[in-house]
Amino acid sequence: MAQAAENGAQCAAELDGEAYFRISHQNSTTSPIHPKLEEIVADIGEQTDGKLKLEIFPAAQLGGPVQALEQATFDENIIFYMSAGNLATAGVADYSILNGPFLTPTLEDAQKLAASDLVTEMNGQLSKKGGLRVLALNWFDAPRSILGHKPYPKPEDLSGIKMRVPEAPAYVRTFEVLGTAPQTIPFSELYLALQQGVVDAAEGGIRGMADANLMEVADTVTITDHFRLFYGFAMSENLFSELPIACQDVRLLLDDLGKCQQ
Repeated sequence: MAQAAENGAQCAAELDGEAYFRISHQNSTTSPIHPKLEEIVADIGEQTDGKLKLEIFPAAQLGGPVQALEQATFDENIIFYMSAGNLATAGVADYSILNGPFLTPTLEDAQKLAASDLVTEMNGQLSKKGGLRVLALNWFDAPRSILGHKPYPKPEDLSGIKMRVPEAPAYVRTFEVLGTAPQTIPFSELYLALQQGVVDAAEGGIRGMADANLMEVADTVTITDHFRLFYGFAMSENLFSELPIACQDVRLLLDDLGKCQQ
C-alpha cells in the first residue's frame, strides 16, 4: 500500500489533466464485489489527488461482460469485470482452459495458477491479439452449483434440461456434453427466465444467485462445484499504454484486493 501511495503521487504529478475511467460490473450493489471496488475508487482518488478518477457502474448498466469487452476493444474508457471465459472470445482461446470443469480443487490451487507463467503468457498474447490489458485475474467466487426447480443428483438427470450458462465457450461445451440444452441468457434476465420457464435451471455461484433473489423462482440447489471461475478486470491496451508508468502501477490495487477478495 505504501508503494501504491508513492505511485499515486507520482501519477498525479505526471498527468496533465484528469484521467477518467468507468468501472463496469454486472453484479448488484449488495454483492461482495461492489464494496471492494468502492475501496479501490476511494484509495486511487485519494492517492492521485483526484486526477485519476474512477466511477463504478454496477448491475450491467454499461452492458454485460461481452458488451463491455467490445467497448474496450474500440478504446472506450471502460474497465470491465469479466471471467477468463469472456477473454477467450478476444483472440486467445486458451483462456477457456481456466474455466474448465473441476480444474482447481482448492482456492490455493486457483491462486497459484492465476500467478503462473502460463497465465502471464496468455495476458501478453491478449494485449497483442485482442488489444486488451488484463489488470487482474484473481478475483475468485465460490465454486458453482446448479439452481433449478428440482434436484439433479446424477449427470443423466440433466438430459434435455434447458440450462442457462454464461456467454463463454467452456460453459456451453461442458453442458452440451452433459446433455443439456445450454441457453446463453444474460444474468440480468435470468430471474424472469426461471420464473417463466424459458430455462429449467441455471448454473452459478450460490452467493451470486442468492444476491439476485433467484431462490424466489427456483428453490432447489444441487451442489456440484463444477467450476471455480477466474474473474478479474481488463481495459483497452491502447488507453493503458497512454497512461504514465506511475498511473499504470496504481492498477496493482486491483490485483492486491483480488488476493483477499474471497
